[in-house]
Amino acid sequence: MTVDVAAIKGLKKGVTPFELTKLGHVVLNSSDVMRSARFYTEILGFEISDVYPDEMMPGGMVFMRFNEDHHGVALVGSMKGASPNVELNHMAFEVASLDEVVEARNHLRRHGVAIDFEGRRRAGVQIAVEFRDPDGHRLEIYWGLDRVSADGAIRPASQWKLARSLKQAVADPVAGQDTTLSALVAHLNELLQVAAHEGKEVRIVVVGHTDEKGTADYNQRLSRQRAESVCGQLTAWGIPASMLRPMGVGTAQPVRPGLSGAEQTLNRRVSFRVHLAAPTPRQPQP
Repeated sequence: MTVDVAAIKGLKKGVTPFELTKLGHVVLNSSDVMRSARFYTEILGFEISDVYPDEMMPGGMVFMRFNEDHHGVALVGSMKGASPNVELNHMAFEVASLDEVVEARNHLRRHGVAIDFEGRRRAGVQIAVEFRDPDGHRLEIYWGLDRVSADGAIRPASQWKLARSLKQAVADPVAGQDTTLSALVAHLNELLQVAAHEGKEVRIVVVGHTDEKGTADYNQRLSRQRAESVCGQLTAWGIPASMLRPMGVGTAQPVRPGLSGAEQTLNRRVSFRVHLAAPTPRQPQP
């Protein structure tokens, strides 16, 4: 059946006595709820809210959350095999920063999760990493999805830029999408040139921060991983690894102190401490 683009775009919002405010939750069928619950908790960071035993729901049911809502995703153990992905194409989860998309990609790789796609999609221009859960459901973690203003103006297709890697997405941003890593690299290269002219060495401490969700030990590890991820990205862009030092501070040094609730996501960041120093004396050769 041929898609009538003009007819679909001409559809208008109906008049309703209610207003939908968000997509509340998704319930997925699973062939092994324990295996899938372990994936969503241990790999994606969900928490368990409630569990139905077999007598309440054949195959069991697991309710999982990733924010204050009781559940955002639930699993029902009624599937006999892998998902055919017929009725559900994929579901996506937003993160607060581009850094977190990169960190998610690296985290998934460390845990042996195959990546189906990384880069920027066209409509919506979100930068994303796409993968699958143990049952084969397609999942996405993204940042930078276009917001539609009250006048209904949509970004024209002429401004779309499909990117098939995160590096390409960062290096070639669309209008209005702040992928500051490439700008940071340019500034660092300028700093290196100035420092070399002045006979100085540049040393950069990349500091990882977290919000207050999770235990102190978990946040300390996460902040260190966040800093190491950014160091890795900078090294891939040509910044010498010898001038970079990752450091995790957990919740001890928030970028934005005094935040609460959902605003705390603003502290899932890295910051930079740049030092200029005299060159390290070379050790005499024996």
